[in-house]
Amino acid sequence: MSKSIKTDNEGKRLVKVSMERKDHLVGINGCGHSWPCFGKPAIIFHDRGKIFTSERARQVLVDRLGIITEQAPPYAPSAKGTVETLFRWMTQHFEKSLHPPH
Repeated sequence: MSKSIKTDNEGKRLVKVSMERKDHLVGINGCGHSWPCFGKPAIIFHDRGKIFTSERARQVLVDRLGIITEQAPPYAPSAKGTVETLFRWMTQHFEKSLHPPH
């Protein structure tokens, strides 16, 4: 599979997941609160990953879906605090599931 097709498929998956209801993820991941986020986002604040910066991503997100995209500054995790905190929580939760206390 060519790199552009793989990136395009990943982009489609991301858009699809962002628009689906997240209720089923609450129980799976042990969240204590509901996650009422679904539907087309107005703005996507993203990193510099190819999946968001490619011409194809711009065509789909901006031109076709009318979503505003905003790129985070490079090497600035503090600009993405909520996401970085979520990643840290997910990593810790995953690691605990791999190594349960005896």
